[in-house]
Amino acid sequence: MAFTNIIPQAVAAKLLLTWEGIRQWTATAARLIGRPPLVASVTVGDESANVRRFTVQVTGSGGATCSGCYVVLVWIATTSEGAPNGSQTVSIVTGSSLLTVSANKAYLLLTANNGALSFDVDAGSGAQTRYIRACVMGPADKPASDSTVWT
Repeated sequence: MAFTNIIPQAVAAKLLLTWEGIRQWTATAARLIGRPPLVASVTVGDESANVRRFTVQVTGSGGATCSGCYVVLVWIATTSEGAPNGSQTVSIVTGSSLLTVSANKAYLLLTANNGALSFDVDAGSGAQTRYIRACVMGPADKPASDSTVWT
């Protein structure tokens, strides 16, 4: 996936040498902060036998689906702004688990090539509330090195 330059080209280097140029650059940077280029969109499936399937799709800040592999931090909480907690069982369905940060509460996951991952959460019997939080850490679709062969 190609990333486009999010700083407008209209703010040329020579403009940065003037107070007006600095003001324009600062205003542009301030407007762009808080609009990450990659966003984790979470959808929730219907409940079946106390299990719900959650799907995380990586999208651009404009909402377009991103393809490729991405590293995503996912955690489950019992409050909307909470840290990882709760008693539930998690099963990864699509994508791969890179690291279990806290068993059944927080994971570092790798999406499939379509930029999506999914997992099932069994919250146990009775009325339960969970909040799924997800943060895209970055793309992982390029190898870190050339191929290495052992002979």
